[in-house]
Amino acid sequence: MFWLGILAIIVITLHATLLSGDVSIFVDAPSILWVVLMTISMVIASTSFKRVRQAFSILLGNDNTWDDVQYRQAIQVFFVFGRSAVMAGLFLSLIGLIALANHLASLDAMGSGFVIACLPIFYGLFVKLLGMIAEEKVQSLLVERLVN
Repeated sequence: MFWLGILAIIVITLHATLLSGDVSIFVDAPSILWVVLMTISMVIASTSFKRVRQAFSILLGNDNTWDDVQYRQAIQVFFVFGRSAVMAGLFLSLIGLIALANHLASLDAMGSGFVIACLPIFYGLFVKLLGMIAEEKVQSLLVERLVN
């Protein structure tokens, strides 16, 4: 069900972007790369590389050898993951808006520059959504473990 839910969210997001008439305005590879890299860096700095690997192993694996503390640590990793993505998106958008303000004399580039400056927020919120789903999934795995 986890993967079906993720797929549904991606399809709904793609459909919503299609309704805009031009999907390409939602794609900016450098913005995606910067948001993802900054998010991963913030999560590793806030937790540890070992905990991040462990959290994804719990989320994606079928192994029940993890203890309650490790489940709680995984929940924390995904919580930090989501918050970091939003902060990275906001921070990078602010950089883009400052750069855009520096070129106010060129009104032709204003529209596309504003769109590109807003995209990190979009990507950060999308990653936050995925982090929230992962956090809740691990929480439900922990509850299931405690009940059984």
